[in-house]
Amino acid sequence: MRDQAHGGLIAHTNSLAGLMGIPRQGPYSAAKAAARTLIDAARVELAPKGIRFTSIHPGFVATDRVSADGLPKPFQVSTERAARHVIHAFCRPRSPPWPSGHLASR
Repeated sequence: MRDQAHGGLIAHTNSLAGLMGIPRQGPYSAAKAAARTLIDAARVELAPKGIRFTSIHPGFVATDRVSADGLPKPFQVSTERAARHVIHAFCRPRSPPWPSGHLASR
C-alpha cells in the first residue's frame, strides 16, 4: 500500500472488550486492547503514506457463536444491522488523527 499513489484502507475488527475489561473474558479483553493500541500507533505512523485505518467495534452481533457463549449481551444487534454499520464506517471520509507531520517525522 505504501507504494500505491492513493494509499489504502486497513480495517480491523475489534471488540468492546478492547475498551474495558470484561468479566470472564480477561485474556480476550487484553488481546483486543493490545491490538487497538497497535492500530492507533500505526494509524499515526502511516497516515503520511496515505494508509488509513478503520477500527470496527461492533458490540454483540447476533451470531450462532455469540448466542452460545452464555454471557449477557446488552445492546445486541442483528447481523444485518452490524453489516450496515461496517459499510458506513468504510465509506466515511476521515481526517488524519494528528496535524500533518506531528509524529511522522520523528
